[in-house]
Amino acid sequence: MEKIQLQVGDIVKGIVKDTQKIYALISLGNVKAILPSIEYSWHKDFNINNIMKVGEEITAVVINLSRNKVILSIKRLKKNPWKDIDKKYVIGQIVRGKVNKIVDYGAFIELEDGLQGLLHKKEISSTGKVEPSSILSENQEIEVKIISIETNKKRIAFSIKHQV
Repeated sequence: MEKIQLQVGDIVKGIVKDTQKIYALISLGNVKAILPSIEYSWHKDFNINNIMKVGEEITAVVINLSRNKVILSIKRLKKNPWKDIDKKYVIGQIVRGKVNKIVDYGAFIELEDGLQGLLHKKEISSTGKVEPSSILSENQEIEVKIISIETNKKRIAFSIKHQV
C-alpha cells in the first residue's frame, strides 16, 4: 500500500467520485478521501447529494489522517460565521435576510452564508396565529428584528411583529 504523503492542514484538489446523503468520496489521485456532509458548509440543513456532483473538482483542507483514512473539509477554508457574531449583530438590530425554509412553527431566515435563525410563528404577528406560509415564501428577502442570540448553541431568534 502506498504511504499517504499528506499532512493535516494541507489544501488539496480532488474529484468527487461518489455522493451519499452524509458524505462524499473524493479522489486525490491514488488516495481516496472522505468529505463528511457536516464539513461541506457552515449550513446545518442540507443533503450533500443535492449539492455535489460526481466528476466535480473541489478544493478542501485535510483535517484528519488516521489508519490510512483522509478526512477533508471545505467549510474550514471559509470563516466560521458564528466566530465574531457579537461584533456584527446585536439584539434589537433590524437586519435583512432571506427565507430559507418554511415550517409549521415558523421560518428559517439566512442572514449570510451559514448563519441562519428562526422566525417563530408567535413572532410573525401579535396573535401568533398567522400561518408562516400565508405571508412568507422561500427565497423572499425580508427585514427582521433580532430578539435573541445564543452563540454557544448557534441560535438566533427573529421577530417581524414590529412590521405587521
